[in-house]
Amino acid sequence: FGFVMPDGFRLETQDAQKVTLVSADFNCLLTFRVLEPLAPGDAELDPAPYRDLVLNRHPGGKILEEFSLAAAGRRGPVFDLRWNATGAVPRRERVLFIPSAAGVLEFGLVSSLDKFEDGRLGFGSLLSSFRAAGADGRLVMPMLSNRY
Repeated sequence: FGFVMPDGFRLETQDAQKVTLVSADFNCLLTFRVLEPLAPGDAELDPAPYRDLVLNRHPGGKILEEFSLAAAGRRGPVFDLRWNATGAVPRRERVLFIPSAAGVLEFGLVSSLDKFEDGRLGFGSLLSSFRAAGADGRLVMPMLSNRY
C-alpha cells in the first residue's frame, strides 16, 4: 500500500496494527488498517456488520449519516458518528470500509467537533492518493511535482 502524506499531518508509529497520521495541532487523527479477509467472490460489503462494529467501539455513540465513498478503485460503506471520549469530550468520526484482495480496508478520521471539516480535507487527500499493489506485486504511485 502507498499514499501521499496529507499536508499538516505526521506519521505516528506507536501501533504496529495500523497506520496513524496526526495533525500538527493534535485535534485530528487519520488511520488505516487491514481487517479480516473477504470471502472468495465478495465484491461488495454488507454495511450492517460494519455499522455494528463502529457502534460497539463507542457505546452511546450515534451514527449521524451513512453513505459510500471510494478508495483504491473500490466503493464501500461510510459511517459518520458522534461519541464522547474519556471525560465526556465529544468527538466526530468517519469510518470507511473498502473490500480488497488483501481484506477489508478500514480508513478512519477522528477529530474534535470543531476540526472535523479540516480533517475531512486530509481524509479526502489520503483516500484519493491511496494505492494498493497490483496482482503482480507492483505498487504504482502517481508522480508528484513541486512545480505549480
